[in-house]
Order: sequence, then C-alpha cells, then structure tokens
Amino acid sequence: MDFTTQPKPATALCGVVSADGKIAYPPGVKEITDKITTDEMIKRLKMIVKTFMDMDQDSEDEKQQYLPLALHLASEFFLRNPNKDVRLLVACCLADIFRIYAPEAPYTSHDKLKVNTIFTQLVYYYSLSYNVMFLS
Repeated sequence: MDFTTQPKPATALCGVVSADGKIAYPPGVKEITDKITTDEMIKRLKMIVKTFMDMDQDSEDEKQQYLPLALHLASEFFLRNPNKDVRLLVACCLADIFRIYAPEAPYTSHDKLKVNTIFTQLVYYYSLSYNVMFLS
C-alpha cells in the first residue's frame, strides 16, 4: 500500500504513549502501519473495534492505556484511507471512542472539528449505501 501520509506516532498527536514509547494495542493485535496489506489492516481494526465496543466509561485504566490508540485512529492515514472498509471500521472505533470518553473527546479543538466532520461524512455515506442495498 502506498499512502501519501503515514500514520503519525501518538507522541505527535497527544504526547501520551505506553511505557515502552509505543501505541498500546489490545491483546493479540499487532501494530497497524502502512507496511501491512489492507486485508491485514481490516483484520486488526476489527479486533480494535471489539475492544472499544466492550469498554465502558468507568474503565479509567483502559481509557488511559488506549488513549494513544484513539488518537492514532484519528490520523489522516485512517480517516482518508482509500479503502471504504478501513474507513467504516475507523468510524465504528470513533463512535465508541466518543461514547467512552464522553463528555470530553480525547482530541484537541482542531482535531475535534476534523474528526467530527469526517465522522459525519462517513456516517452519511454509509447510511446512503445501506439504504440503497435494501431498495434493490
């Protein structure tokens, strides 16, 4: 895969990383980079979606542990990925991230606007696709 922008490390986004200086991924999930295939990225994102779905707002340790991952998923690499399945899975993650971190999202003001705009576009796009599937 050849993307114009690589995923930024969490340090560039928020300054919060795990103890070893890397983004903490859920157990069994390997790092997501531009060096893996789209199919492998989708597989890993599905596991991340499940992790965020299972989290609740009261799990402060998990919220801190996965904050760099939440910020990593809001990077241009994911939000503008050419694969619609990748963007859909990232939108699912973002929906749960908003739920988990509510009432405050873990993004800066500029990032919030960008993420909210793209998230809204993704939801709108997929709602149209969903409706078209059932009309035919």
